[in-house]
Amino acid sequence: MDWLPCGQRQSPRSQGSRQAPRSVRHPAARRTQQAWRSHHSGRVSGQSLPPPAKQGRGGVTRGPAALPRPPYWKDSRPVVPWTRSQQECETGSISDEFLRNACKVRPAITTSPNGHRTTGPNMKKRVILAGGGHAHLAVLADWAARPLDNTERWLVTSSRHTAYSGMLPGWLAGVYRANELLIDLKPLVEKAGARLVISDVVGLDVVAKTLSLSSGDEIGFDLLSLATGGETDISNLATLRDRLLPVRPVGTFMERWSTFMERTVLTNTVGIAVAGGGAAGVELALGAETAIRRFFRNARVSLVTPREGFLSGHAPQARTRALDELAKRKIDLHFAQAAGTEGGLLLSNGHFLPADCVIAATGSRAPRWLARSGLACNENGFVAVGADMRSSSHDFVLAAGDIIDRIDRNLERSGVHAVKAGPVLAANLRAVVGGTELRQYQPRRRTLYLLALGDKRAILSWGRIVAIGNWVWRIKDWIDRSFVGRYTDPVRHG
Repeated sequence: MDWLPCGQRQSPRSQGSRQAPRSVRHPAARRTQQAWRSHHSGRVSGQSLPPPAKQGRGGVTRGPAALPRPPYWKDSRPVVPWTRSQQECETGSISDEFLRNACKVRPAITTSPNGHRTTGPNMKKRVILAGGGHAHLAVLADWAARPLDNTERWLVTSSRHTAYSGMLPGWLAGVYRANELLIDLKPLVEKAGARLVISDVVGLDVVAKTLSLSSGDEIGFDLLSLATGGETDISNLATLRDRLLPVRPVGTFMERWSTFMERTVLTNTVGIAVAGGGAAGVELALGAETAIRRFFRNARVSLVTPREGFLSGHAPQARTRALDELAKRKIDLHFAQAAGTEGGLLLSNGHFLPADCVIAATGSRAPRWLARSGLACNENGFVAVGADMRSSSHDFVLAAGDIIDRIDRNLERSGVHAVKAGPVLAANLRAVVGGTELRQYQPRRRTLYLLALGDKRAILSWGRIVAIGNWVWRIKDWIDRSFVGRYTDPVRHG
């Protein structure tokens, strides 16, 4: 496989310019501010000085005119030596070097005019976790157990709660309540001594070492871990509009499914189609069938997938058991490609499949902003990483979950690997900060798969060993509840 460097973009702050610091109340500080403005007044590179940008808490810079504070500023206030005269403050004769030495404070982390984040002596490194997925749960737990010294830790995620995807089909079937699969990230972040930022990541610049957020903020970092999760590929289904329910993000899917059920519960007939024949698609089709047969007199569930995509990677016996279960539950199986049209799906075999709701479980694609980040990616835009989960092109970026592509082996994008890789990711972040040797994530030769059937039964697949029954579901239920309980009730689950 050929590894291609993703396209690089120029930093939004790459044009050199200077900006006056924000207003402060203390008289001495105000005089220093006036001196700073006097010293740097005029035009820079043929342009007038931009208006001051708003400085948020923790170094988050708002607005495109974001520029550095002077290195002698600390907590948004300049430290002024009280032995200096008023004349020196007003005339701007106090140099930056003098202030650094006389104030006897370490320089604050600043951002240089070309957009690069710089650190002074003994400064804390800023470590950012981008995404609240399964792998980063293990990192937060590691930080809570052993604080990561000399670091400033952040978690940037789109929601305060993360849903454990392994229990989603059970929730769909009515086995679990919503609160049983949701993990509140705020207590975990607080125990880890980190800062929580609720926002989507919309851009990454590895040259400037900055993350761009949907809120308009831009955050600098020294070390970055990416586990934002992929996006559901709905390119062929987008014309369905409100009828389309992508499974990602899980929280949004749960909300929209609940709305759909409330809106259609008084009707006699309903048709649901699931696009995608992987483990998630099969489980969701069976879970949806369990849910709707209790409320609708005439209900139809269909599963649409290419023949080669049906439970790809599973043992032949597991596929046979799944086919038998779909036929037993009267779920229509269509081996075809699907395209969204008004009112349903147009199949590649020429048939039209009417549907009131289409659940898209069509697999994951890389977020589009990765292609503009400057990271090395494969031809599909997934981040190229080694066995240590470190970017093959930038050693200050690590990644896990279904946005990566291993350069040393083929690795299926599965929640199982995201969970298993979490402790290794946590250890490697600690190793990068401490300058020690990194560990490698090498999955076992055989992976245990447990497919929920929606009626408190499941299919077990481990290599050539395949089994089905209620006892398999009890094993899966215990594993899933233990995982969620580890982060919602750490005292009980250790």
